[in-house]
Amino acid sequence: MGFDLRNSRRFCEITPEVYSGQRVIGGYLLSFAIRLLINPVNKGENPQLHHLTAELWIETPQRSQKFIGQLQSTQGPAIHQAYDHVNNTAQGFGIKLSFSDLNEIEKERCGGDVTFLLKIKGMILEQGDYRPSWEDRTLRIEQSAWIKVLDQMGYSKFLLIEVPTSGENSNPAYNLSYAKLEEAQQAMLRGQWRQSVALCRDCLETLPTFPEDEISPNKENTKKERLQLIQKLMHLTHLAKHSNNDVANNTEWQREDALFMLATCGALIHKLSKSES
Repeated sequence: MGFDLRNSRRFCEITPEVYSGQRVIGGYLLSFAIRLLINPVNKGENPQLHHLTAELWIETPQRSQKFIGQLQSTQGPAIHQAYDHVNNTAQGFGIKLSFSDLNEIEKERCGGDVTFLLKIKGMILEQGDYRPSWEDRTLRIEQSAWIKVLDQMGYSKFLLIEVPTSGENSNPAYNLSYAKLEEAQQAMLRGQWRQSVALCRDCLETLPTFPEDEISPNKENTKKERLQLIQKLMHLTHLAKHSNNDVANNTEWQREDALFMLATCGALIHKLSKSES
């Protein structure tokens, strides 16, 4: 049942918007505004909208829907009143997401736009009686706008295992390595899996501890030498960096490949920079 009055007049038009994201203790806060354009009524009429709530769902590439959670009002209980003129108002909502929640959204987004479905409910009070009303609204957010929200939440500064990719507080000798890693992270957010893996190669090449001489694994290797052996992952990134043979040209890259390389490179840089600081 839509947000209509008894005489079938439209009470209001509803438009959901995403307006911010932020990092909070224990997770991430994704904030929405549900904008209400309340139509004018005759003098003496005073219908109201109470108990506005919403569920958040995400639409998958297969056109199915996955439940994310219940939106919570950020301004407490609100009453939206109709007047003899148009009333343009809004109510703020938010939902706290875990790191795994955001990863699930990113998995379904697959590097493109993200499409949310808001199942909005409320109670219309008219002539002393409450009547339940509900409508679904689709909110499609373009890739560039969603990446900005992820940046606001600090998601792009952490990987799957929450290894920081920012070199602001690390050994300055590794700042270039962190910068290259962040380029790879941005490529992953844009859905450019191959480019992300290729940029991880650039990241590995910038490491100050990159061995000039080939290190062979043996039982006499020091811990530092064994860490440097991890840089042999460059052999994997070669396929993404170059296209000079059939194997490289025919290799398909997935989000999981980019996540693996980003998490591994991030952990390696973090470890090496702390060891030498």
